[in-house]
Amino acid sequence: MLEEKLVQGNTYLIKYGSSSSISQVTVLLVTDKTYQFKYESGSTAWVEKREFERDYGIIENISDFMVKELQKNFDNTFTFATEYETCPICHGTGQVPNVQTTAAFVTCPLCQGNKRVVKRTEAKV
Repeated sequence: MLEEKLVQGNTYLIKYGSSSSISQVTVLLVTDKTYQFKYESGSTAWVEKREFERDYGIIENISDFMVKELQKNFDNTFTFATEYETCPICHGTGQVPNVQTTAAFVTCPLCQGNKRVVKRTEAKV
């Protein structure tokens, strides 16, 4: 059965029917009757397993190739040091007054309720 061939998290080259078009898909989720794919364009879709088995052909699993290529491209590893400061809008409360609501307060639009904002971020190789 085909369901044993598709592994969650792996990336495959697939072909629709007898067309010459080849697509890259990553298997995001495998359920009993469906697959969730992420296409190379970034869009996601659910496909029934029986429909996939009927209409598509797997050319190859390219997950290993992609990992090796990523490792080759990212030889240098970056570390980030982030410094935070108290939010200048809400002064560390996470809320700002609002006369348009019955609660009288809404979440701070700058810090989104986190009470702190990024002051500086440094990247180090």
